[in-house]
Amino acid sequence: MTPQRRVVVVGAGFGGGHESVAEAIADALRRHRGARVRVASLDLLARCAPRSAQLAAIAYRGGEEYFPDGTGTLATMVAAAPEDPLLRELVTGGIASARAALDALEPDIVIAAHPVAGAIAAEVSERCGFVVVSVVGDLWPQRLWVHPAVRLYFVGGTPARDALTARGVEWARAVVSGVPVSGPPGRAAARARLLPFEEGSVAAAAGRSEPHRAAAREREPADRAAGGPSAQRPARPPRADSRLLQR
Repeated sequence: MTPQRRVVVVGAGFGGGHESVAEAIADALRRHRGARVRVASLDLLARCAPRSAQLAAIAYRGGEEYFPDGTGTLATMVAAAPEDPLLRELVTGGIASARAALDALEPDIVIAAHPVAGAIAAEVSERCGFVVVSVVGDLWPQRLWVHPAVRLYFVGGTPARDALTARGVEWARAVVSGVPVSGPPGRAAARARLLPFEEGSVAAAAGRSEPHRAAAREREPADRAAGGPSAQRPARPPRADSRLLQR
């Protein structure tokens, strides 16, 4: 029997479009993967950077102006833009909140419905031991935080892929898949509109999740001895080694 995969769909719900993408992804997983996955949803931006999320929601159409633009880890981004309000909010407790929220859900894979949510998840992915893939729903994105730990980007069209490659993302890591949208149940076109989640595509791109969890577990003894974050949570039992979202 194939072990159940734990999938968390994270978003930045400051506007209707991004929320719809997150809902479509979660719906597609439940509809086409059924008992093979356990799906949870989390508005990661609201959880770990509520002030920035509120500003973006108020601005709505111009909400992206409140998000950082660049390539790198949180430390790299802060060094380049130390006064950025979202980055400051993440440094002053936001990342710790994100780690706690995701760690409690114990995902094998995190699918981000917004690149900022994907970057936040990626920042804690190595410590927590999960794989991150990100969906860029904007067809012509103007601002993108590209995190090196995001394994794969699904984009709506070639302009979005060009924007990612201009920021250093390898061509193979940016897949033109269309924008996930919800449709009436039972329509044959439903799966065609959700190309990122066709059989095996995420699994083939993301590889196996277990090596990431194994590496995280190997770090835990030293981390515990040093009084780090692992000292605050019990060790996890090993998981079966199988492909993500495998049939």
